[in-house]
Amino acid sequence: MSTGKNELTDISGVGPAKAKALSSAGFKNPKLVARASVDQLVSRAGLRTSDAAKIHASATEIVGPETSHLEPDTAPRHHGSSKERSSIMSGGISSKTGKGSEMKRKAEFRTRWEAGENASSHEEYKWVREFLR
Repeated sequence: MSTGKNELTDISGVGPAKAKALSSAGFKNPKLVARASVDQLVSRAGLRTSDAAKIHASATEIVGPETSHLEPDTAPRHHGSSKERSSIMSGGISSKTGKGSEMKRKAEFRTRWEAGENASSHEEYKWVREFLR
């Protein structure tokens, strides 16, 4: 029964009970169902694999295939550690060269920060406050 509002019950095979299960699991609309994997629908919403596959296919038809390969946008916005970051930080901690080394680390961090990296140390948070002044 299509309401024209892109609701969960617009998806073929989704009635009130499955709509409630999907919504409780964070899948609030057909677009989020299409973005999820069948495994996520099974594990998070408690659907049977065969039902999840049919529901996923129907949701993908509603919203279009271009969004179905994407994961839901629920990940936290931060960057994990990397070898480059570790070497920069360990170099900063063990460095005894003074201001020149700090200025170099600050310049390197500003480049990464402008590209979207988050601060991860007290020193970097202090620099971010300076950048925003």
